[in-house]
Amino acid sequence: MHITTPSEFARALRAGPYTSLGCYPVFFVCSDGEALSFEAAKENARRICEAIRDRSNDGWRVIGVDINYEDTALFCAHNGKQIESAYGEKEEASKLTPEMLNARLLAVRLLPLDDEQVRVLIDPREREQRRAMLEDLRDRCLILVSDQELEWATR
Repeated sequence: MHITTPSEFARALRAGPYTSLGCYPVFFVCSDGEALSFEAAKENARRICEAIRDRSNDGWRVIGVDINYEDTALFCAHNGKQIESAYGEKEEASKLTPEMLNARLLAVRLLPLDDEQVRVLIDPREREQRRAMLEDLRDRCLILVSDQELEWATR
């Protein structure tokens, strides 16, 4: 559901953390692309309503609510807690902690990547080269990433 007004956001909060049909877990999407858990959105409702009203890009403007079907690596940008998924494997989620995910994201943000490296990270056909690049990032940044997680990241 697309959210453009504070009243639409309030309606989504009143609907609760699960959909009425199927009881799927929901989360909020911010204008900067980050995910907010239902809990974090509820705690910061006033700040979010102000951001929606003012159309600010301060990281709090919610633009939609969505269902998390299978993403076990989806974490709240505010509190770092994992956002529940409807069908995702629980084992996979336990391997990837918020700290590990944040370390990976930080490593990619801090390391200067040229156009070719960005293309390799995005292009699904570059599986082997992406694996080598991620291994290099792991070794240079001393990020604890298992070979199994590397395999999952290069599928």
